Amino acid sequence: MAEAYFNSLNIKDATGISSGTVAKLHSQVNKDNFKITQTVLEEHGLKKYTKPDWDQLTQERLDSGDITVYLSKSVKDECDSLFKPVHNTFVLNVPDFDEAIPKIETDEDINDYAENTFTLVASSIDELVHIL
Repeated sequence: MAEAYFNSLNIKDATGISSGTVAKLHSQVNKDNFKITQTVLEEHGLKKYTKPDWDQLTQERLDSGDITVYLSKSVKDECDSLFKPVHNTFVLNVPDFDEAIPKIETDEDINDYAENTFTLVASSIDELVHIL
């Protein structure tokens, strides 16, 4: 969501590239979540900024960026345990699906959570852009 929303802002000389810390490992388990994310982005007119699948984070990707944006502190901590930490970071403080409280149990809960997550991601990215 953050990558698509950021890129939709069309900021000159800036491109967001998103990667999952364990995207390959959890690709099958997270397929449904990815479809829900795609649907929310399409509903917000961001289809052209979506990609067909998650990309796996690598040290090379981390090292090549000007700024690294993490979804949450737990994602940053996970990333720092798997890769050499980088400088120039920003944490969005957006809970991931498995960190949702209250727990997501129904399709309606999932859709509401995804929409709320989009709103939180968009406002956090807007805040980041304002700071930069």
